[in-house]
Amino acid sequence: MTEGTELAGAAPLVAVSSEEPIAGQPEPERETLGEGETEEPRTPALPLLQRLESQLGSRVIAYYAHQAEMGRWDAHRLSGLLDAMGSQDKVAFIIQSRGGSADAAHLLSTLLREYVEHVHVYVPTYAYSAATLFALGADTLWMGPTSELSPIDPQVPIDPRIIFPMADPKDWPFEPQEPIYIPAHVIRDFLEFAGVLESSPPPGPKPRPKIHPERLEPLLRPLSPWILGWYERLDKVSRVYARDALVNHLLKGVPGAEDLAERIISPLMDHYASHEASILRKQARDIGIPVQDCPDDVWQSLRELSEVYQGAFTVNIGRILETTDGFHAIPVHPNKECARCGEVVERDPDFRFCPNCGKSFDERCRNCQGTLVTGWSYCPRCGTAVEVSPTISAEPAKV
Repeated sequence: MTEGTELAGAAPLVAVSSEEPIAGQPEPERETLGEGETEEPRTPALPLLQRLESQLGSRVIAYYAHQAEMGRWDAHRLSGLLDAMGSQDKVAFIIQSRGGSADAAHLLSTLLREYVEHVHVYVPTYAYSAATLFALGADTLWMGPTSELSPIDPQVPIDPRIIFPMADPKDWPFEPQEPIYIPAHVIRDFLEFAGVLESSPPPGPKPRPKIHPERLEPLLRPLSPWILGWYERLDKVSRVYARDALVNHLLKGVPGAEDLAERIISPLMDHYASHEASILRKQARDIGIPVQDCPDDVWQSLRELSEVYQGAFTVNIGRILETTDGFHAIPVHPNKECARCGEVVERDPDFRFCPNCGKSFDERCRNCQGTLVTGWSYCPRCGTAVEVSPTISAEPAKV
């Protein structure tokens, strides 16, 4: 589909990443087009988005993710929709996401501010982890009876051989290709348990726990110091983004906003023992997050919208980003690692080259020179083993 194709009497549509119809829903309606124009599909959610815009008195952006994580590529898709929408005084951003990259959440929130003066975030189902961090950057946060936020403690990517150690690394039956994620606070809990960190940091404007280097030294062989660096950096950046979002937006103009922000961040980062813990609106208020009750008529429309999008996730669709001007339906594709530079990206069907080094994702068989896809172990034409040096994927940390 061609990006920027104009409908008769309508704003430009943004290119759609998947042409598959949404499972369980009628075929998308087709607009009447002018002479020489190309047909563009509209999703079954369009009437609900139009209804919500009427109810809320503002433009609406829907961000629904199921298997796909919040990543920096979302900013490119969102910017196209924002360009079509134009500058707005107020926008309602409806979000469902299990989280992803804290940097991506901050990027999306910052990008919205380039186009929108007042951002209202609505949580119809769940906004976990990085999505909670995004929600803290709203001017107004709306939740219903079953809306869920979650802790924002970051997840650290580590070599799985640390979790399942062998007496000798050579005993591992294979070289792990991807990291696994563990909550950063697990590392802190262990270091406190081992006596490396003091459990109660000293008072002060920027308290830091006391470290006992002599107790840390025996751990550095099984526990890489880079893992400890990851923990420190991710903890720090999550707090910085959360503080910026609260002070400059959700708590803007509230007396004592700086102190209140710290009282909100502390439980979100340190209190909950589980990264998957649910925070309903009453608990959010108890923490200090200023949550507004979603009006009944709007809540009903949000529930209907969620049901429509839920049907999309029964097919190969991982994330939907939509306005009344256009939409992106992103298929589920596993992340791909460039065999040459190690860059990991969410691979769309039209991604042929690495965005980091510019090299092709495809490889050639050393025997028959046939085209291979990164990740294949054998050439499907001649059966020759693919020689790719095993590495641990350099995936970004997530919250």
